[in-house]
Amino acid sequence: MRDRCLARYLVLVVMFAVASGDLGGFRTAARPSPQLRAIITGRSLAFSPDGQLIATTGEYGWVLLFRVADGGLVRTFGGHIGPTMFVTFSPSGALLASGSLDENFHLHRVSDGQLVMTQVGHQMGINAIVFTADEALMASASTDRDIRIWRVAENPALRILRGHRNRVEALALTPDERELISAGFDGTIRFWQFPDGRALDALAAHEERILALALSPDGEWLASAGADRAIKIWNRRARTLTMLLDGHEGAVNALAFSPDGALLASASEDRTVRLWRLSDGALVRTIPAHAGSVFDVAFSPDGTLLASSGSDRAIRLWAVSDGSLRRTITSP
Repeated sequence: MRDRCLARYLVLVVMFAVASGDLGGFRTAARPSPQLRAIITGRSLAFSPDGQLIATTGEYGWVLLFRVADGGLVRTFGGHIGPTMFVTFSPSGALLASGSLDENFHLHRVSDGQLVMTQVGHQMGINAIVFTADEALMASASTDRDIRIWRVAENPALRILRGHRNRVEALALTPDERELISAGFDGTIRFWQFPDGRALDALAAHEERILALALSPDGEWLASAGADRAIKIWNRRARTLTMLLDGHEGAVNALAFSPDGALLASASEDRTVRLWRLSDGALVRTIPAHAGSVFDVAFSPDGTLLASSGSDRAIRLWAVSDGSLRRTITSP
């Protein structure tokens, strides 16, 4: 045990030295080297609250920010020393949060790209981040099985929530911010009182890994999906299953509700994005979206566009009205 602790301490020392740019007298980059091109991985994407920008994950610790109007690159954000896995904007759009396999998540100021804070505490990669509406608090989920609640831009975490038996993959916060919902590779959905973190309920929701959660804008309906290919719609308050959506031929990696709550979008390893009508579960449209697995999907704030990202390293913007392709964004 002592040897293991010492080894972990040495790893953390090296990581700090690399991040700070000083490793045994040798200067290293505190951000990815300019020679390492910012290449889209598309593991995660997010629209800015005003709908003008879209952020996505990149290789070599980069985060890339593009204009929605013409697909032009606005800027790149560096700082991670591991691949980025998750991005999201704060509710005001002032901050961009990015989670990485380097066990940390960063907060950057969107206006100028300045690093505001590195939130430190998780022992493995960061898979999900959510903000409160006033941007006072945030929660993060990790492969280390923990959920942490933080004051924004402050270390250490206020509290740690434990209960999942495997990687925690997804988070959702109810509109009234009284419940935090989590799901992960143990197949369970867990409900926590927020912000005190008291465990409320747990659902044995899927027989295989849960990869995605989405909460309807009114907070009434919770969608979950994962490796078993099924999409399940739950009554969030009653904790009961109300609908099962079948059709994908591969694992479902991401879910998103439209801003009006009428549609649910799903992204799958079967290379498609599907649109479902929430009122009756009908399949509205299947979009052959990418040349490989589709990793993430998001509606624009006005509900007119649907963005998808995939293993072909592209972001595609689709018209919700008819499923037509409006724009493809690729690495600069």
